[in-house]
Amino acid sequence: MSFILEALKKSEADRQRQSGPALFEVKVAPPRTGLPLWAAAIAVLLGVNLVIAVWMLLRHPAQPPAAPGAMAAPSAAAPLASPGPAAPVLSPVPARLAVEAAGPVLPVAASQTTGVLQPDTAPPASPTPGPVLNPDDYEPATEPAAAPALNARLKRGTDSGGLPLYQDAAAAPGAGLPRLRLDLHVFAASPGERFVMINMHKLREGDSLPEGVRVESITPDGAVLSRNGSQFLLTRGD
Repeated sequence: MSFILEALKKSEADRQRQSGPALFEVKVAPPRTGLPLWAAAIAVLLGVNLVIAVWMLLRHPAQPPAAPGAMAAPSAAAPLASPGPAAPVLSPVPARLAVEAAGPVLPVAASQTTGVLQPDTAPPASPTPGPVLNPDDYEPATEPAAAPALNARLKRGTDSGGLPLYQDAAAAPGAGLPRLRLDLHVFAASPGERFVMINMHKLREGDSLPEGVRVESITPDGAVLSRNGSQFLLTRGD
């Protein structure tokens, strides 16, 4: 029985050896210690380029540019080296020769000069009169006189038959008058056409405001009002 098992193991080992090498039989390539071929080629090309660049620099050294002042000096000195011919000096012509030379053209010149000098003999123009100064322009400005009605209103007192103004009546202690404003005042000869607007209320003679103020009469100066038996005058300036 053991002989049969050994024969089976041997045949199995032979079969595996024929199908492929075992793990322990695979050959491993030794690691390379040198540089690869492509790296060596790149190094050679770089070295060749470096040698060519150094050779070109040594063959053609850089020359410093010439100074602009040195180039401009010969061009500036060139005109000074070849001066042109000197201008001829003209001597003054005697006055007699000048008059004789101008003799044939005297008639034409005389006619021209007479035409040119003719305005000199014209009478001088009369001076234009200057602007007339108004003495009122230099007087100091004065305030216009106030109207008599305005002066009367500015003074604290009475008006329209001894009635106090609204400001005075409202300032009195214990008056208790409401705030009134005369918005519109229309006075006419006929009492039926007269009306006023107080605090935006249209009133005629005999009408009353919601505050208890009654319109007694409408005068040219304003409206005569009454409240609690006391009368006063309300004007547009109040």
